[in-house]
Order: sequence, then structure tokens, then C-alpha cells
Amino acid sequence: MKDEASVVFAYYKDGATNPTFLYFSHGLKEIKC
Repeated sequence: MKDEASVVFAYYKDGATNPTFLYFSHGLKEIKC
């Protein structure tokens, strides 16, 4: 079993048309371009 999954939360601020996403940094891989 691989554990390459994470949880992302999304919510709308008051009056916003686009959602705000919350990512937890310990679940992300850093990539330099």
C-alpha cells in the first residue's frame, strides 16, 4: 500500500466567487523548477 494521499480542504470566504484551498505542508513534495 502506498501512502501518497493527502487531504485538501476548500471553502468559500464571504462574497468570494473562487474557493480557498488549504494544503498541509508535511504532505507535499517540494519541486524546484
